[in-house]
Parts: sequence; C-alpha cells; structure tokens
Amino acid sequence: SIRVSPYYTGTPKVMAGNQELTIGEDGKYSFAANSSLSVYVEGLKSANSKIDGLGTEKNPYKISNAAQLKAFTDSINAGKDKYSEAYIELTDDISLSGETIEPIGTSQYIFMGFFNGNGHVVSDFKMKPSGGIAGFFGYIATATVIDLHIKTNYSIEANEEYNYIFGGIVAYNIGSDIVNCSFEGDIAVRNEYSSGTVYLGGICGFMQGYAPDYVADLSFCSYKGTVSSKGSYPLYAEGGIVGGLLGVAYSATASAYNCSFEGSVIGYTERAGGIVGYLRDTASVANCIVSGNIEASSKGSNTYAGAIAGTADNETAISHCVASATLKSAWGSDSEEDGRKDDIAGIVRKEDAFEIDAKESLLLNNYYTNSGVFAENGTTFGINDLDKIVALLDWHSEDWKTVD
Repeated sequence: SIRVSPYYTGTPKVMAGNQELTIGEDGKYSFAANSSLSVYVEGLKSANSKIDGLGTEKNPYKISNAAQLKAFTDSINAGKDKYSEAYIELTDDISLSGETIEPIGTSQYIFMGFFNGNGHVVSDFKMKPSGGIAGFFGYIATATVIDLHIKTNYSIEANEEYNYIFGGIVAYNIGSDIVNCSFEGDIAVRNEYSSGTVYLGGICGFMQGYAPDYVADLSFCSYKGTVSSKGSYPLYAEGGIVGGLLGVAYSATASAYNCSFEGSVIGYTERAGGIVGYLRDTASVANCIVSGNIEASSKGSNTYAGAIAGTADNETAISHCVASATLKSAWGSDSEEDGRKDDIAGIVRKEDAFEIDAKESLLLNNYYTNSGVFAENGTTFGINDLDKIVALLDWHSEDWKTVD
C-alpha cells in the first residue's frame, strides 16, 4: 500500500514497467517479474502552494490546502515578515493524511497576526515538538486565533533540556485572544526530563497578559477527549482547557470564560483541573462547564485535583462555573488517594502550599456534583440539561446552544 503526501494532488497509479498494478484484498500491490523491472508511481503533482490575498482585513491571505498551510508555517518559522502580522483565513477543511507537522511560530519568530479558521477543520496530523513547545500554533503574541477546529490525536515526549508547554490549539499565548476554537481527540504526553517544568492544556498550554493593554483571553472554546500524562517525572500542571493561566503583576491579566470540557484529565501530574491546571496571580475563570474525570498523581510531590482548577493562587477568581466530575488525587509510592482534592479548586493557597486561605481567592456561585445529578431550587437535572444550567448560573442563553 502507499500513502500519498497531503502536499500532492491527483490519483496515484502504481506501475511495474508498463503495467498498471491494482491493489489486492490484502491491501498490497503484487506482480510477477522475470527480470529487473522499474516500479514507480505516476499521476501525482505538487499541490498549489501559492497563497492568494493581500493580508489585509478586507483581503486576507487565503489558505485552502495542506501545501499552502505548510508554506505559511515555514515562512513564519523562518522569520520572514510576510505573514507574521497579517490577516490569514482558511477557506476549506484540510486533512493532513497522517503527516507530522511543526508548530506555527517559535520563541524567536512569533505569530502576531489574525488567523480566522472560518469554522473549518484541520485534521489527521501528528505533532512534532520544537524548542520545547507543541501545538498547532507554537508562540503567539498580541494575536487573534478564531473559529479554528482541530480533530486529531497528539502523542508527545518531553526528553530534552527545555521547559515544555503543550497545547491543542496554541502552546504559548502572550496577550492574545483565542476565540471559538475546539479540539476533538486525545493529547498524551510522556515526560522523561527531570529538571523542566511541563504545562499541558487541551486548548492552550500556557497563557499570560502582556504589557498594560494586552489581556490574554480564551473564550467560547471546547475540548472533547482525553488529556493525559505519564513517564518518569510528573508534569507541573495539566488542564482540560489551559495548563497554566497567569495574570502577571503590573501587567494585563489572563482569563478563560464560556468554555466547556468533556472527557478526562488524568495522569502523572502535580496539578489537574477540568478547565485550568494552575490558576495563578490575578487570573480568572468564569462561565465554564466540565463533565468527566479529573485525576492527579505523583511520587514524592504534592498533588492537587479540582473540577475547575487544580491549584488556585491568591488573588484569582473562579465564578459561575458548573462541573459534574469524579476527582482523584494521589501521591507517594503507592496508589493511596492521599493528595488534595476539592470540588471547584483542588487547593486555594498562599505561597506556602499548606497554608489555606480561601478568602484570598474569589470562588463565587459555582456548582459541583460527583453523581451526575444537581438538585437546586426544588428540581433535579443533569450536566446535559443545558437550559436549566444556563438559568441556574444566569448565563446568556445566546452564548450556549447545543449543536450537532
């Protein structure tokens, strides 16, 4: 059998000499030869990699196939200025046919433009970490990524001297907006590096504000699948939507709101949260919904598991969220459940990990169940009774609609 690269178009013909071969029931091509014979493929040509448009808001650069997506990625990562601060849009779904790709944007050459997925899906690809990051986008700053949907699975290993940041849509978000994006699939990380800090998020690995004016926002995003970790060393934080959410002191803050997670956040990690693994320094979460399993485990490190956040630092806020989740937190040399867990946040803490001070972090109007059933205002309902949850939390009904 043959696999056609997504960077080619056409219908492949497998030839043995002048004879066109057909594929058998076993999925293989076969032929008989009495002497040396050339076997080759014809009927394919390189796909059009030219990207049309001007890169303006009214006439953005248009990407419609895998070859153009690769040209865009290669240009950003090579430090060329053409696309780095431009308007880009997808005009079609793109299947990458199992190809391994690199993140768009590096620590040196950051994407700072406006990327509109137009509701299209990029699917069926593998992710190759680069410089300690992995995600469809690597580094973005003061950018916007909107209406982009990913369907694939990531299997990633951390084994070199980096602080690693992994995210389904974006690895590292600095003062940027991620809006109405989704990831459907599984993200699995193996950590074999002892000295690094590893963040993992279903949508974004780590995000923080930039300067006074650039808030880092993640809104109206969803993840469906499993976020997991294993290896010789635990991850620092693992979240269903965001690994780490940081509001930098004397700078713009960071927030995640109107997001949903359905699945599992599990594995070898110190912090696990259905929305955020580690909520830090003036960052906030609001109007989010979680359904699934949340587990943190580690040998020799304290562990924290919460339905919304694994750990919430002082001066953070979690409000108007709802979760139906099973929670588990374990540390030590055995499987005993001796770590910390709590319904909304696994721990709300000061600098000292064991000094609890819930008054310093705002937890407002949140609801949790581990049974799948809520009992409020004289009625019972499940996590999928969206109309009742919207009414309970006073969400805007136009923001929450069930789609097929």
